Amino acid sequence: MSKEKKKDKKVKKNTVPFRFCAWIARRIYKKRVVEGLENLPKEPCVIVANHSQLHSPLTYELYLKVPRAIWCDAKMMDKADLPQYAEDNFWPKAEDKQKKKRKFWMRKVAPLVGYIFTRAHTLPVYRDVRVMRTFKLSEEAMLRGENLVIFPENEITDENNRILDFFNLYFVDIAKIYYKKHGKILTFVPTYNCVEQRKVVIGKNHVKYDPNIPMEEQRTILCEKLREEITALALSLPRHEVVPFLPIENGEKRYSKD
Repeated sequence: MSKEKKKDKKVKKNTVPFRFCAWIARRIYKKRVVEGLENLPKEPCVIVANHSQLHSPLTYELYLKVPRAIWCDAKMMDKADLPQYAEDNFWPKAEDKQKKKRKFWMRKVAPLVGYIFTRAHTLPVYRDVRVMRTFKLSEEAMLRGENLVIFPENEITDENNRILDFFNLYFVDIAKIYYKKHGKILTFVPTYNCVEQRKVVIGKNHVKYDPNIPMEEQRTILCEKLREEITALALSLPRHEVVPFLPIENGEKRYSKD
């Protein structure tokens, strides 16, 4: 057995120290309301949501009370990789002096952050040759009855959409793998996390994998439809400021009330 597999096997989820950390987090990070739980299918599905920086991972971990496995970048779960990952994703355009200071403190808290992220309802997402391990773990989670939670936005801004950035397309491939192995058609459920209103809305208009459409074509079809449905959920709410995937420079706001 490889070191990676041994490491994954030894990690116990939802430990007592983790539950204590989650208890503290719920008191700091105010309660979110989840609307539309009745819209989730009975079979395990893929819940697709906007990322909203750290807000969506926190919200779906603390307040989505359904069996779930949340896709999390593997570097967030590794104390050695975390400081550089944080710099690249949370303050990429900060001044050098700020970067150095923040990275120093991130190294100090990395062991605790890594502990929390590996013991939450998370599943590591690898962006190298180990990507098939991510799909394998995802398949196993669904066979246990867990829903996958995925935040597929990337760093490329869609200038025509003030709600969502573009998606990484390849998360959709889990549907092909699951169908080939188990003969089941996966359902993708659009959801929207409204940070300002402290609310998650689960949509009714699901998108299903179609094994008759070539994967290269279907990635685009599924992602465009999901982006359309998530955007519609956002627009159905009272006007609010959107928290984008990555921080925005110069105080610019996305879809604000102003």
